[in-house]
Amino acid sequence: MVEAVIGLAPNLFYGTQLAGCVMILRRKKPANRKNKVLIIDASSLFRKGRAQNFLDQKHSDQIIAWYRAFENVEDRATVASLDEIKKEGWTLNISRYVLPPIGQDIPPLPEAVEAFKTALADARVAEDQFRKVLVEGGVAAMTQLSQRELESYLWGAATLLRGLVDASDYKQYIFPLMFFKRLSDVWDEDFQKAFDETDDEG
Repeated sequence: MVEAVIGLAPNLFYGTQLAGCVMILRRKKPANRKNKVLIIDASSLFRKGRAQNFLDQKHSDQIIAWYRAFENVEDRATVASLDEIKKEGWTLNISRYVLPPIGQDIPPLPEAVEAFKTALADARVAEDQFRKVLVEGGVAAMTQLSQRELESYLWGAATLLRGLVDASDYKQYIFPLMFFKRLSDVWDEDFQKAFDETDDEG
């Protein structure tokens, strides 16, 4: 019955920044669509607003065109057979079938890691300054620190950590960093294990 799954951009609806998803059900599919599901990643189709994103007419027209064509579109849509869906454990998670394009402006992993380390160091400096105001100033500092100043400190620290990355692009940075972190963890564990074994033999 599932004919298509369409992933929308985040922050399109009031009250939530989560990305919406449209699922199209059809009791009687055309012959060329039977035992198939069209999976569309339309998360990049939106007009960015100040507090909310917007789906303009040209965006909805493009989504409808992909749906009517019911064919593979590079980086945008995939026609998955039931066998393919079965291999994925019957999940219809869009990222399992459609991989987003890697933008030209995304830096190589070493540069992204270095930028992350720099931002983390800056955030720690801001955190130390904030702690100094709270701890060394004691109660007097707490009473003198207004809510606006507190929000300013916290927002500044968050901005340093986040940088100038759009929310919809977080995954392009976070996933490689998580992979890098995992490699680092494994290296530390293996190195320590080898060191302990060598020390025991000595």
